[in-house]
This record gives sequence, structure tokens and C-alpha cells, in this order.
Amino acid sequence: TTKEMFLIKILLFTAFCFVNTNALLDKGLNNTCFEIIEDPTYAFYDLDVIECNFVTISQIKLTNNGLSFRLKNPNIRTPDYIRLNKTEQKLFNGNTIVHFVKRVNYRWEIGHTKTLGQYLPGFDGVTLYHNYDRRSAIMLYRKGSSYIVEGNIGGRILRYINGNDLDGDNSTYVLALLALAKEKELKREFDYDTYKQEYYNLGAENLERVHVKLLPIIDGRILNYGIIDARTLLRPILSYYNYIDMLFGVFTSPIISFNISGIVIPETEPFMPFIDTKKAVPPTIYLIDILNGLSQLMLKKKTYFGLSSYDIVILMAGRRLFKDISESHGSVSSKNFYKRAICDATENPSVIYSVYSDYLHDYLIWFFISKFATSARIKHELQHCEGFGETYIRMNSRRRTFLPWIDQCVANMMSHYFKNHDCSYFNNNEF
Repeated sequence: TTKEMFLIKILLFTAFCFVNTNALLDKGLNNTCFEIIEDPTYAFYDLDVIECNFVTISQIKLTNNGLSFRLKNPNIRTPDYIRLNKTEQKLFNGNTIVHFVKRVNYRWEIGHTKTLGQYLPGFDGVTLYHNYDRRSAIMLYRKGSSYIVEGNIGGRILRYINGNDLDGDNSTYVLALLALAKEKELKREFDYDTYKQEYYNLGAENLERVHVKLLPIIDGRILNYGIIDARTLLRPILSYYNYIDMLFGVFTSPIISFNISGIVIPETEPFMPFIDTKKAVPPTIYLIDILNGLSQLMLKKKTYFGLSSYDIVILMAGRRLFKDISESHGSVSSKNFYKRAICDATENPSVIYSVYSDYLHDYLIWFFISKFATSARIKHELQHCEGFGETYIRMNSRRRTFLPWIDQCVANMMSHYFKNHDCSYFNNNEF
């Protein structure tokens, strides 16, 4: 039927679209900058590559509390000197455990584990740096005797190109700027180097810090098994979380921080751990698969991963989620399971299903924000906050875009939550 043919087209398009951006960085310097960074997922999300340049990084300098380096863009006469502060190093480090899982008779079991330092070359001493005013979050790690810096600078993606010979004086990277095609006229949307970030006291009494444990479960489709080394694609995922952690660094009373307690990836195949049970990898994921998989995960592996009701499990997907196999449209890119706020004591941890793309941090950021507010308060605040309504409308449509700043409205609803809920559990939570 016409409807069935339409569904087939949608499934094929979806399967085609979710090729991870960073796989293309394996192309090397023989390609143009736009060829390296371009990705079918951008067209799917109405994203455009606005700028893409080969830039040189030099003069990397470390102090006890900071990092600085020189960035030279060939299209700008004056070099840019990037200065960042060293974080508390609580998000992840070389000792963070990577859990490799495998399917045994269509049931998921833990295969083996490695530390991040054992799995990713140079990550035994990885260090994280932030500059909130410039929206910059950088990972620094070693390749041989040289340093590599990767992350986000002012909304731009900074990526080391595999195969590029490192030179301490001038090493070549890609610096790309992307924007939602329909919203290019909103300059603040994607160019905010001069924007001054405000800092917010949330006013919670007797609550110094909320330190949330995260467990990312990574869809094997993101890692492009059989195409390139999966380790190449895990680095940008870690950078993705470093950027999110940076955005939440503007709060006090309480401080909000995150810790990746472990990372779960399939051993060799492009399956979603604990979710995919069929023999072949489906191009989409259906709601019933998520519900069945989560039920088994909580029943059999919750204790192994040490999960509590205050933790967040993130299903990082390379596929959109469909409610029912009979639907030809209506797929979603993110969804909240076991829906509740961060301080609610329940049986299971929160679970977020979120499509991963290198630039679209908003899917995860928005759900993180929702954990620190009641749903009614979110609607009230965003509908009455000047300058935020337009963003709210976009975030509720298919053409969503990431949230590039923490607005006063967000701080207000989070403050309201902490002042009216018992979050004392986090006073005893080790970090």
C-alpha cells in the first residue's frame, strides 16, 4: 500500500541518516574542510555548516589551574588565544570503566571491562578544561609526546584530524560552525563569543552540591563498527559530555556536577546494548523494545552497575524512536523514561533516550534541566520569560536546536525546585 511504501522510505532514510559526524574526520587532510565535517544527519535536522576552516593550534601551555593555546584561523588576521580553567576532574578520568557487553543467545551479558586510559590511547592522563564566558569546553590528552586539544569553542566544533602529524608549533585541526538552517537570522543562536554568561545562586539552604552519576549506554550504530576504529568515535562522545558539564557550571547553592560512573558499549556489533534482541540490527527502535530492554536491565544489571534512583541512565542512540511499527511518521529523537525529578526517591534510576549528534547537545541538556524542575514550573517559566519563548517553541518542534546558554528563566525554575524539595540525599553523596 501507499502507507507501507512511505514507511519503508522513512526507515531507509533513517538508516542512512545516522552516520556519526566524527567518522568523517577519518578522511584526513586530502579532503576539503566541508567534506570532512559534512554529515547526512545535518540535512536531516536542517543544520547547515556555516563555516569550516583548517586552523592551526600552537603554543599549548599548562599551569596548575589552567590551559592556554593559540588558535590561528586563516580567515582572521589576529590569532585567538584560548584560555580555560581546569575543572574538578569529576566528570571522567583515565580510571573510568568501559563495560563491553555482548549478546549470548539474544540476552545481554557483560563481556569484559577496561579503564578509559587502557582503551583510548593517551587518555590515562586526560584533563578537562572550561571557560563559561566563551562557551568553551576542551579535553587535553597526549598522542606520543604531543598534546591534543579537542572540544567546543564558542559554539564551534574543534576536532583533531586523524592521520595529521602533530607539530608542537603548528598542528592542523578542523574548526566548524553549524546552525539551524531555518534560524540563521538569530545570530545569538550560533555565534556568541561576545556573550557574557551570568552566574546564578539557586538559593537552596543546606545544600552545597548536587553530584549526579551518569551511565551512558552507547548504540553500536554510533560507533560505526566495521567502518573505522570505534575508539575514534568515543572521544567526541566524551567531549559532548564535557560541554554539557560546562554549561551547568554557572550554578551555586547548589553546585551541579556530573560523574560518568561507567560507559557501556557493545563489544563488536552495531546493536543498542540491552535493547536490541533481534538477530539483525533494525534501522529504527520501537517503544516496546525500549520498555522490554529497560525491564531486563533493571532486573538483572541494576546492582552490577550500582544504580540508584538518583542516577541517570542515558541511551545514546543512532536511531530515532517510533511508538509503533504501524506508524509512518511521528518518530521522536528523545524521550524520558521513569519520568521524575532528581531528588525523588524511587525504585529505579531515571532513563533518557537521546539521539546523538556531535552538535545537537539540546536533546540531552533539556532533559537534564527537566530533572531539576517540576514539569508545571517549566511550562510556567518558559511561557513568561522574555526572550526565551522562541527557543522554547523550537525545542518542542522537530527542528530543535541545542540550548547554547543558561538563561535566567532556567535558573528561576531550578531555584524554585530546590527551595521546595528535599534533596538532602546529595549531602551524603560522595563525589
